[in-house]
Amino acid sequence: MGLLLLFVILTTNPQSKPIYQCAVVEYNHYYDDQGKIILEQIIWWEEDPYYGMVVRDWAMKKDTESTFRVPYFVYSKKHMCFIKSKYALESWTQHDPEVLNRVLLPVRERLGFKTLHILGEENE
Repeated sequence: MGLLLLFVILTTNPQSKPIYQCAVVEYNHYYDDQGKIILEQIIWWEEDPYYGMVVRDWAMKKDTESTFRVPYFVYSKKHMCFIKSKYALESWTQHDPEVLNRVLLPVRERLGFKTLHILGEENE
C-alpha cells in the first residue's frame, strides 16, 4: 500500500506541491538501552556556515513516503511537500540526533522548509 501511495504522489503534477532541497536526509532508528525501538524519524540536515551541519526539520517516519535512489525524494505529510537530497544516510542510535542538535541551533532558529529555496528558483 505504501509503495502505491508513493507512486501516486511522485507521478502527480510536481507544480501542485512545493519541492525543497536539503543537504542530507537521515532515516534514524532510535533505541533504548535494552535495544527496544523508541522511534523512527526522518531528519533533514542543512549546512550552516557558522554551526556546520544543523537540523532544518524532522518528521516521524510514519508521516513520510520516500524513494531510496539518488536523488532522494521524501514526501512529508507534515509539511505537504517534497524534500529532495543528493545524499541520504540511515542510522541506528541510542540518542536522538535531532534533540542533541538543539544545543547548536535551538528549534526557534531553524529555517524549516518555509525559507529553504524552492528548486527551479536557484541553481542546485
